[in-house]
Amino acid sequence: MDYFIADALEELLRKERVCRNGRAPLDFRQKTILLVDNGIHTGSTVHAAIRALRELGPARVILAIPVAAPESRALIESLADELVCLAWPEPFGHVGMFYRDFTRPDEEQIRTMIRESEE
Repeated sequence: MDYFIADALEELLRKERVCRNGRAPLDFRQKTILLVDNGIHTGSTVHAAIRALRELGPARVILAIPVAAPESRALIESLADELVCLAWPEPFGHVGMFYRDFTRPDEEQIRTMIRESEE
């Protein structure tokens, strides 16, 4: 288990370096944060994300999602200061069912998007 945790943390740090590309962390204190997710099934990932954001002292956290499982609604409504969700379909299944293409971008695509956002 220790090896698994150490490996996961190492991978997380590596991905952070890719995404930051040498930039310093942003200062979220007293800012309104718009957190966007591609969809929510259980709410556990967004719960962890918002909990981590709250540690950084934002004024507000707005959560925007295209689709979420109705079972997660009470949890995610309790987490964000404001929630925008386009659909709460039943039955839900899984997030990927609501996309034509649910392919995750690879690291080179992420680097390209970050570079383009800086231009």
